[in-house]
Amino acid sequence: MISGSSTGVEGHYKIAIKKPDGTIDKPFGDRWHKNVITDQALQGFMNTLDFGQGISSCVVGTGNTTPTVADTSLVAQAMSAGFGSGSSSIDPAPPYAYTGTCYFTFAARTGTNITLSEIGIKSSNGIMFSRALIVDVGGNPTTLTLLVGEILIVTYQFTMTPNIEDQTGTFVLNGTTHTWVLRPQNVNNTYYSGSWPTAPDLQQYSSQTYMCTDFVLGPITSSPSHSALQGLTQSRIDGPPGSYYREFYVSATITQCNFTNGISGWKSRSLGCHVDGSGSATGWSYQCSIDPPIMKTADDLFTMRYRTTITRT
Repeated sequence: MISGSSTGVEGHYKIAIKKPDGTIDKPFGDRWHKNVITDQALQGFMNTLDFGQGISSCVVGTGNTTPTVADTSLVAQAMSAGFGSGSSSIDPAPPYAYTGTCYFTFAARTGTNITLSEIGIKSSNGIMFSRALIVDVGGNPTTLTLLVGEILIVTYQFTMTPNIEDQTGTFVLNGTTHTWVLRPQNVNNTYYSGSWPTAPDLQQYSSQTYMCTDFVLGPITSSPSHSALQGLTQSRIDGPPGSYYREFYVSATITQCNFTNGISGWKSRSLGCHVDGSGSATGWSYQCSIDPPIMKTADDLFTMRYRTTITRT
């Protein structure tokens, strides 16, 4: 098994107030404030926890407990707003991040004024994706008083960043120790369409992994070189409940990948972030060299498992 690919995730928010006269006030400046991505969110990304239809609401409340990765709700939820509008983009330069930006507009406050101190993002089935305390321009916990007639507007930004460093390891096959080097490819041109990821899910994007011969790793902004290649159907294996990883599995029959010069590498667009109900996705491709080559013949079956993980950044 080859294990090494990882993707980092983080989230930020900022707040604005729309006054009854239509003017916009930004009480804590036009800056982003980082929130805590929960354990539930990481499990949702890896499909080891049901994420429903994905991110769908913003919630605010009056609690002031320090956020933790174990949070499953606000301390004292007071208001909520459904998903409004959003957009997403790919950064063509380092760190090659995928970013989704979404707007939540709350109903105008009625009844009485309210003092808010916490904020969170939830999935459609109530899973707590992130939680944060409302902070001032210096990053210190504070409160926000929403007056009757005022409208709270929350902008939320969700970012995924690939690990662009080479990952390496070894495995032993038929008594021979092989070294593998895993590297992203085409990170400045990820396959992408759609808008805000209302259903974020790190998933199998391509149905095949391509085993290659005469394989030479390319730069992270390009592709490897090779001669012959063989596409193998790829299966996805979710980790156990509560885990933050996912594995992909390929198998070559006795008639496949019997290259004269052996299997010296593979490439696959195996990881994606689901962005909408139509199945559009963005994802990073991967390339991996194997040295010395695996000398498979028609007497051999060949299987490989590849693990990828999600982490907080």
